[in-house]
Amino acid sequence: MSETSGGAVFKSIYEVSKLLKREFEEQSRAHGLSLPQWRVIHQLAQVDGVSQVSLAASIDVTPMTMSGIIERLEARGLVERVADPGDSRAKLVRSTAQSRAMAAEGFAIRNVILENALAGFSDAERIALRELLQRVQSNLSAQSAETKESA
Repeated sequence: MSETSGGAVFKSIYEVSKLLKREFEEQSRAHGLSLPQWRVIHQLAQVDGVSQVSLAASIDVTPMTMSGIIERLEARGLVERVADPGDSRAKLVRSTAQSRAMAAEGFAIRNVILENALAGFSDAERIALRELLQRVQSNLSAQSAETKESA
C-alpha cells in the first residue's frame, strides 16, 4: 500500500470516528452526560453487574477515571454499586431502571445517526462495511495482543 493511500485510509477512519462522536454528543446533550458516561450506561445495558475494572477496560479508560465516572453516575441515580457475591471486598456496578431507560434513548440516538451516516448505502454495502471494519478491529486486536505478550 502506498503511503498516500494508507494515510488517506487512516485519516478517513479517524475523521469518521470523530464526526460520529461529535454528532452523538450533540444529539444527546439534553441528557447532560459525557461520552464516557454514555459508554458506561450502554455497556451496562449489554452486561449488567460488572466490576469497575472490567468497565474501565471495556471503554478504554483507567480504573481511576472509571471511579470518577461511576461516582457521578451514582450521584444521579443511574448506577449502583453492590457487593460482589464472589468477593466480599469487591463491588459490582449495576444499572438502575432510570439508566436502562436512558440507554434505550441513547441507542435510538445512535441508530438515527448511523442511518444518516449510511444514507444511500445499499444493504450489501452496509454488510460489506461492517465486515471490513470488523476485520480492521480484529487485525488491530490481534496486533495489540501480540505486543502485550512480547512485553
